[in-house]
Amino acid sequence: MFLFYLFLFLQRQDYWGHYVLESNYRLMPYIPNRYRSLGFRSFALPVPLQENPLIKSTSLALTRSCDTLLANPATSLVFTAVGIIVFALWGFLPLMRDIRNRFDHGGNWKKSRTYLVSSSYLQPLLLWTGATLICRGLDPVVLPSAPSQAVKTRLITFVRSLSTVLAVAYILTRCRYYIL
Repeated sequence: MFLFYLFLFLQRQDYWGHYVLESNYRLMPYIPNRYRSLGFRSFALPVPLQENPLIKSTSLALTRSCDTLLANPATSLVFTAVGIIVFALWGFLPLMRDIRNRFDHGGNWKKSRTYLVSSSYLQPLLLWTGATLICRGLDPVVLPSAPSQAVKTRLITFVRSLSTVLAVAYILTRCRYYIL
């Protein structure tokens, strides 16, 4: 809802011209050449950012953690799967409603065939795909001990089986509900 009001606010024709370009215009203070070697500066501190120990340690920690995450190939699969699940939960039905409204402007959304097919068949398939991709991404991860590896394998098998059973059961239930 907030994004809708923000969109309406930004669509005003005088917003960019008046508020941003004219009222927020400020003169830039002169900065000597010795402080211009690094593009990002803190206006509160006259020293370069590389010399600030807090910023240096924070950037080093973030760089190490991002490098560690990106070095593992399972991370990209898991992030993709989480993205699919998030899209299935919060983005898929609004996208389908928007597509439907662009082609067909009449009728109740909750009673339309597009909503029934999207919520009954396609959304559970997207959720099942996300859960399966998470399991596939976590499969090659090797844990340090044999018992923990066995627990991981059983847990992944359980989640994969449960998601398959739930998706198929939900789809068949909705199919029976709409056909009969």
